[in-house]
Amino acid sequence: MKTLIKSFVFVMVLCFSMGHYKLLAQSGNRLVVKGTVSSAEDGATIPGVAVLEKGTSNGTVTDIDGAYEITLSNGNAVLVFLMLALPRRSFR
Repeated sequence: MKTLIKSFVFVMVLCFSMGHYKLLAQSGNRLVVKGTVSSAEDGATIPGVAVLEKGTSNGTVTDIDGAYEITLSNGNAVLVFLMLALPRRSFR
């Protein structure tokens, strides 16, 4: 279980630091963020991870391939990743 938690954290950091996502500017300050959540241990995608915009009711869930797409209300939004049995993780 501890290894799974460490793997999830590593994947989140990797996802945002290595460019596995795209930020596409839209009208105003709205952004579309796309990404994939995968395991650091074996590279397997992780379906069912909730991706939420902190402080709003805006959110989505990763699909069977671990992919997600969320439209944020502004460029300063914080993304929160939730999965059962794992601690909440937030990324700006």
